[in-house]
Formats: sequence, C-alpha cells, structure tokens
Amino acid sequence: MCIYGDDPFGNLLDPMQGRKSQGRALQLRYPNVPADIAGCDVLYIGQSQSRNVDELLEMAESHEGILTVSDLPDFIRKGGIVGYVKQGNVIRFEISLKAAMKAGLTINSRLLELAVRVLR
Repeated sequence: MCIYGDDPFGNLLDPMQGRKSQGRALQLRYPNVPADIAGCDVLYIGQSQSRNVDELLEMAESHEGILTVSDLPDFIRKGGIVGYVKQGNVIRFEISLKAAMKAGLTINSRLLELAVRVLR
C-alpha cells in the first residue's frame, strides 16, 4: 500500500505492516514522486495532493492494477476508483466502476451495495 501526500492514518496501519493476506505481506510505502507509484497495489492520495491528483491518476492508469483511493472532493468523477465522503459524522465511500475496469480490477458486488454512489 502506498500513501502519497499527507498521511491521515498516523500509526494506525503500522501494526499491519508485514501481515500476510493471501500469501502476500502488507508493505507500506510513501512515494515522493509520481513515478515511484509503480508497484503499488493500493494508492491512497492525501488531501495535500489536490493539485497533483490528475497527474497521479494518469500515472496510476499507466500501471494496470492500482486501486486508487482518496477523500479528495469529486475523486471518483476525476478518475479515482474509491472515494471517501463524509456524511454528517459518518465516513462513507463511493466507487467508480468505470475507473476500476480501466485499471483491470473487479469490485465485489457486496462492496458495491454498501457504496453510497456507484459511477458506471
């Protein structure tokens, strides 16, 4: 998992570092330039990268299989796959199926049901 820009998770993800899922160990990376996102399976784009989001999404698209995630406004409309949105005191998410398919990813139908918005 790569976190590009500000890290809203703090040390919450640290205990997961190295844990295995489906035979693969979780590794946290913090790339500093867009070219360094190659090899990321999940790319979280932080709020501080609002000016660079288009470039980062374009770079992610050039490397098939990267799940892009952010809480930037209109993230899925800009080409991101999973966007977090705050509704009152609750964090929800929206999904762009179009962007997921473009990245060569499929989204679980149960996850789609939980999304507050799905772009097709």
